[in-house]
Parts: sequence; C-alpha cells; structure tokens
Amino acid sequence: MKYLQLHVLNANDEMSSSEILSPKVEAAEEYAVDKMGLKHKIDLALTNRMAGLLIPEDQVGGRTYASDFIMMDVERAEFLTEMLVHELAHAIRWQENPEYIQKLFDDLILEGLGVAVEAEYAKNSNEQSFFIRTMMERSDAENQQVLRQLKAELWDARYDNYRIFIEGEGLPRWAGYSLGYYLVQQYLAKTNKTIFEILVTEYAEFEDILREMIEGA
Repeated sequence: MKYLQLHVLNANDEMSSSEILSPKVEAAEEYAVDKMGLKHKIDLALTNRMAGLLIPEDQVGGRTYASDFIMMDVERAEFLTEMLVHELAHAIRWQENPEYIQKLFDDLILEGLGVAVEAEYAKNSNEQSFFIRTMMERSDAENQQVLRQLKAELWDARYDNYRIFIEGEGLPRWAGYSLGYYLVQQYLAKTNKTIFEILVTEYAEFEDILREMIEGA
C-alpha cells in the first residue's frame, strides 16, 4: 500500500493482517485513490479492543482523529472496506480543507459526506452493512421529520452529539448521520454535482444552497 500505513494491534493474537485485513484495506485505498483523490499518507490502526467504536450489528466501526490517523475496531472484517471508505472521506476532507466544525449543521454535513461516499461504494457491493442499509432505507419523510425536530439547533455551537448522532429520546437511531446524508443528497440534487466533486466543499456553501429548503421545513 502506498498511502495507508497499516498497524495491527495484535497482542492477543486474534487478528490477521496478512490474510484477512490487508486485502480489505488495500481495496479501500484503491477506491480512495481512484475516486476520492487520496494523495497523502495515513496511519491506520486496527484493533479489537475498543468496544466504543464498534457497531454491534456489523462488528466493525471507526473514527478519524486527524487527517493522517484513523482508528478502527474490528471483530469481523466483512464490512471493513466499506466503513474505511467512510473514514477516508473524513481524512481526505480534513487534509484538503482543514475547516473546523463551528455548529451542528457543519457536523451534519461532515458525517453526511462520509455516509454519501460509503453509500456510493456500497451500492455496487453484494451486501451492505447494517449501518449503511439503515441510512439508505430511511425515507425522505423520516429525515424531514428529524430536520423539523433539530431545526432550532442547527446553528448552535453546543449540542448533544450522542443524542443526535447515536441514539437520543424521540429521535431514530443514528439520526444525525441520516439527516446529514439527506442534506448532502439535497445539495447534490440542487448543484448537479457528484459526491466526489463536493467532498472538500466549505460548510458555508452547503449552508447557502440549503438554507431556503431548511427554513421551509
């Protein structure tokens, strides 16, 4: 691999980098180079000891801590490539556009971009993760309801990340991810661009294009 520097945290000898993990990582790198414009080195650490990152149904999960560092929790590698593509979307964005999140709207767009890239990759797969199927199957009507619920908070700098993005009372699971995906899809429809063309677009441009639609929600 040219860009992803793979580190397998394997002290308990329960993970195999050569036979299972490496091909999955290589596939994600190839996709990111060809489609997403990856051109900087990233340290990728894989472990099976960080339950806080794991999506139980998919037995894999991840977090991008910086443009050059991704950590992933892997109990099963079936959906590793798909979810790594999502994390690489964040890493590439932060490398090319190191823009800070200022408010909830920005966070929604950040995660919406990751979901959109993951969905684009997964649509050609024989099987999709539970996470991305949830995102793709949630209806516009459901996302519009979430938008109405969160509308008053969109421009706030302080918000409950767990309630919005993971599971909060009165909101569907992963509401922030699916609403972000919905907003990104609306932007794509209004601009006739592809997800790869907008990956590093500034948050202010999303806001300019989408504000009228949001205010009318």
